[in-house]
Amino acid sequence: MGEIAVTASEVGTFDEALESLVYGSFATAESFSDVLLIANRGIELCADWPGWLQVTAAWREGLETFLTRFQASGEVSNTIDVTTTTLLVRDLLDRASKARVLFNQPDYADATVNLLRRALAT
Repeated sequence: MGEIAVTASEVGTFDEALESLVYGSFATAESFSDVLLIANRGIELCADWPGWLQVTAAWREGLETFLTRFQASGEVSNTIDVTTTTLLVRDLLDRASKARVLFNQPDYADATVNLLRRALAT
């Protein structure tokens, strides 16, 4: 997921990158659908918050790269806190990916793109 976020941060405009981020996240979740239910356990797999941060570091760092790039270009609001927003976006993509892949809810992709666009754009 971290690789998807970094790759998406290199895509042209914010709208194009956002679609790349969301659809890439869903494609990655689909590729790993056999372990998605195990991964659904989340923080219970770690003893503490620092452990959870370590497990999710690549994805968070990729999302921070994504948000920072588009904040610098003026396409993402400079009033958001990148660290906190990264955690929120990660959680949203995690839940949306699981709903789409595990419960066959295909409308999550477009709804997630639209929600993030409204929440992040300037």
